[in-house]
Amino acid sequence: MRSGRQRLAALLVVVAAVLALAALPLDHLRRTAQARATADHASAVLREPVVQDAIVDGASDAIAGAIAAAGLPPDEARAQTEPITRRVVASRAFERTWRSSVRAARAQVLDGDRRRISLTVDDLGVAAARASGDLPAPVVAALRGVGDVRVASFERSRAQARTTADVYALRTLGPVGLGAAAAVALLALLLAADRRRIVVGLGAAALVVGLLLVGIELLARTLALGGAAPGAERDIAAAVWDEVLGGLRTVALVLAAVGVAVAVGAAALRPARPVRRTRAVRPR
Repeated sequence: MRSGRQRLAALLVVVAAVLALAALPLDHLRRTAQARATADHASAVLREPVVQDAIVDGASDAIAGAIAAAGLPPDEARAQTEPITRRVVASRAFERTWRSSVRAARAQVLDGDRRRISLTVDDLGVAAARASGDLPAPVVAALRGVGDVRVASFERSRAQARTTADVYALRTLGPVGLGAAAAVALLALLLAADRRRIVVGLGAAALVVGLLLVGIELLARTLALGGAAPGAERDIAAAVWDEVLGGLRTVALVLAAVGVAVAVGAAALRPARPVRRTRAVRPR
C-alpha cells in the first residue's frame, strides 16, 4: 500500500511537469499579446539602434528617389533629409506611429493564411515634413508624399503560419494549465508516503521543464529568423523576438534554478532516525 501511494505520487509529478511545459508558453503568449503589453514592447524595440537605422534608411531612400524627378540630385536630397528623419524617428511623438505599425504587423503574424510578414511605417513623411524647416521646396514636397516605409519583412512556411495561429487560439488555456499543474503537484505531496523524495522529484521536474523550454524557445527563434534576409532585417527580427519572447527564456531559467535549489535542499534533509529507547536495568 505504501509503495503504491509512492508510485502514484511520482506519476503525478510527471503529469504536473507535462502540464507546466505546455502551459507556460501559452500563458506567456497571453500576457504579451495584451494591448498594453504590445505597445510597451513596441516602444522598447523602437529604442534599438538597428531598428531606428532601418527606418531612417528606408525613409531616406524613399525621399531621395521621390525627388530625383524634381531635379535635385538624390545624394544631395539624402544628405539634407536624413538628419531630419533621424530626429523624427527618435522623437516621442513618433512612438504613436510606430505602435500602430507594430499592431498591424502583429495582425499579420496571427493571420494563419499570411506567409510574408512586413513591418512598415505609415505617415513618416507627414511627421518629417512638419520638422522640415527651410529645406528646398522639392524636398518638402517629397517628404509629404512619402508613403509606407518598409522596415523589415520575412517569409514563413504555410505550416508555420497555421501553427502560429493555432497556438495563439489556445493562449487562454495557459492559466488553466498552470493551475492544474500546481493542483496535481500538491496532490502528489498529499499522497506521497515519502514526501521528501517527492519534493526532490518536483525540483528535478522543474529543472527539466525549464531546460526544455529554453531549448524549444531557442530552436523556434532559429527557425523564425531563418526566414529573414541576412543583415539588418535579421537583426531587426532578432530584436523583436528577444523583446517579445525573450521573457519566456528568462522565466524558464528561473524555473530551472528554483528546481535545482528545491531538489538539492530536499535531498540534503535526511530523514530523522528513530530514537532507540534503552530499558532501565533494575539493580539486583
